[in-house]
Amino acid sequence: MNVLFDISTLGIAHSLEFLKTGIFRVVENLAIGLYEADNCNITFCASHYNYKNCRDFFDSHPVFSEYAFSQPDKGLSSFFNYMEPLRLQISKSNQNNWKTPFRRIYHWGKKFAEPINEKDIQTANIFHSPFLPIPRQIIQNKRIKKFITIHDLTALIHPEYYPSSTVEFMKIILGSIKPDTFVTCVSESTRQDFLAYMPSFAPARASVVYLAAGGNFYCCQDQELIAQTGRKYRIPVGSPYFMALSTLNPNKNFERIINSFIRMVKENPLKDLHLVLVGASGWNSERIFKEAENSGEIAKRIILTGYVADEDLAPLYSGALAFLFPSLYEGFGLPPLEAMKCGTPVITSNNSSLPEVVGDAAITINPRDEDALCQAMLDVYKSEPLRKKLSALSLERAKMFNWEKTTRESITAYKQALST
Repeated sequence: MNVLFDISTLGIAHSLEFLKTGIFRVVENLAIGLYEADNCNITFCASHYNYKNCRDFFDSHPVFSEYAFSQPDKGLSSFFNYMEPLRLQISKSNQNNWKTPFRRIYHWGKKFAEPINEKDIQTANIFHSPFLPIPRQIIQNKRIKKFITIHDLTALIHPEYYPSSTVEFMKIILGSIKPDTFVTCVSESTRQDFLAYMPSFAPARASVVYLAAGGNFYCCQDQELIAQTGRKYRIPVGSPYFMALSTLNPNKNFERIINSFIRMVKENPLKDLHLVLVGASGWNSERIFKEAENSGEIAKRIILTGYVADEDLAPLYSGALAFLFPSLYEGFGLPPLEAMKCGTPVITSNNSSLPEVVGDAAITINPRDEDALCQAMLDVYKSEPLRKKLSALSLERAKMFNWEKTTRESITAYKQALST
């Protein structure tokens, strides 16, 4: 089969490194899987017009020695190819008065451009967008089978957790889904959310393809590497720590993590314990920093690392007493799975998709119950047998998810679509 696979997200994150988070890892690993599959002839494309950034990503990646990349050589698409770097520069700015007018003009102009070479569309029988809206150019082609991956609908279910631009963008993504589209959801929870939001969509066209943690997540037993990585991020050597990781958005519940840690330390003689919060700043994250700053002497034990490079994540996960992920809502929850693959005990939420991911291998709590979070953290801190049990369960559970399986199930979905 001939597959057009949209890797715009990889180009965007290649130019803005702090965006190398969950979505980036998903697109990267699925791109590698399809690229290496014997029964899949893949051509990459960039619906976002960021051709140069995508090529730079490929050229810097050890896996993609040769690749087919679709790029129109004339018209508005060439214009947007030159404009995309400017758009990214403006996106880095905090000058919102510049962002909004430019964004409107930019996206209005895109309606008249065609990001994919028409010859590549004619030779492909599958198009897959792993995140971004399906482009109009593909929507209008009735022959090609169209796929899109839906990661979550949290911005629509809980718009209070996101800026209005994110909510609007999610609506654009769903607006690109037509009756002839095939949808792969990253969990059954997300599939049910999607079908509830789009009740007229045929349920048979929405399937579940679970994600996985990448090969760079492993159970690190090299204590010197763990210590060295800890020093890099100002974690005192030999001090136990709880770890949380995510872009610092409101739905990730970082404020409650901080409050629970402060309360636990105040109520118990835990002089050596630290809290390590990993992740780039997100929308409205100032409140999170304020919570940490206002904790008095305990503030010295709350470490905000900012963005952490991929190669440092496994040692950080492996060195933690437990990984905290009391998210208020998730479409899948990749960080808990990454932690489990590193053999780290996990404390997470009992809502949305998270029970699907962690099964019985983690402590699950109501994410709004501060008492439950405090007690779970204290139990893990005090009990080495509990930590060993959870670690063993984590490693076993993580084996159920792998990128070979994700790729295989994606290709199966393609084949089924071609048979209809």
